[in-house]
Amino acid sequence: MDEKYINLLLDKCTTMNQNKILFIHYSKEIKPFIEKLIKIAKQKGVEEIYQDEFDIEEIHTFLKNHTKEEIKESDFFNESIWDTYATKKANFLIFETEYPGVMDDIEEEKIALSSKIKRESRPLYRKMVEKCEISWCIAAYPGERWAKKIYKEENAYEKLKDAIYRMCMINEENPNKSWEEHLNKLEKIEEYLNQLNLEKLIYHNHLGTNLEVILPENYRFATAKDNDIIVNMPSYEVFTSPHYQKVNGKAYASKPLIYNGALIKDFWIELKDGKVINYDAKIGREVLKGIIESDNNSCYLG
Repeated sequence: MDEKYINLLLDKCTTMNQNKILFIHYSKEIKPFIEKLIKIAKQKGVEEIYQDEFDIEEIHTFLKNHTKEEIKESDFFNESIWDTYATKKANFLIFETEYPGVMDDIEEEKIALSSKIKRESRPLYRKMVEKCEISWCIAAYPGERWAKKIYKEENAYEKLKDAIYRMCMINEENPNKSWEEHLNKLEKIEEYLNQLNLEKLIYHNHLGTNLEVILPENYRFATAKDNDIIVNMPSYEVFTSPHYQKVNGKAYASKPLIYNGALIKDFWIELKDGKVINYDAKIGREVLKGIIESDNNSCYLG
């Protein structure tokens, strides 16, 4: 099944036919899977591979043993290598393996700071992603800690892996074909939504969400298919962007968020004229603050 997943990622989530450079960001925990991926990538003609491996336990230890000032001065979270490979127009495969609870004993401000340093160290990569100038895909892959948080059975890892692979259609006879059919269905929904000429979207939920989102002039709904590649694996979304100055109301999260190993739970944000003016969380407030206040524009929706 791993081989089917790898072939899907290389065939449908990269532009290997145009550029033979591959940048892989992944957790040390999934190294055996990455070794399989590299072997198959080379068989497909990839000429250069950069392995951006991280160790969540090493990150945890660093954050625990260093002050905020020391973190600022260190290159530990510098990711400028991403800009180097963005310049080369590399294909970026970014594997998400969650680690719920791993940062529970770390000061929230340190987690927010490390995330800010990472983002600011790769401005070119971020800009090229926004302009759709490079191939990138965020893909899920299971880990033991993640699995045991969700399932209590002895075969927790196998259950999570099976769930992810079913979401990614790897259980299908021909995943590539299944994804083409799926994306065609999403594109029909996209076309329908674009024909409605909507002016705004209004959101409510049982927690008290009451949010009005005005859509900008000439807005477009889109899917996770970008220039014939899939930028999220799995992806079932059809989305658009709001007018960044015309979002008003309050939104309550009905699900928790894991952000860089930190838990944000029971949180809400309030927006006025597109800007977050207030927020809170029962767990992870400082991490949420770090997301919202990371730069002058991060407090705006869209």
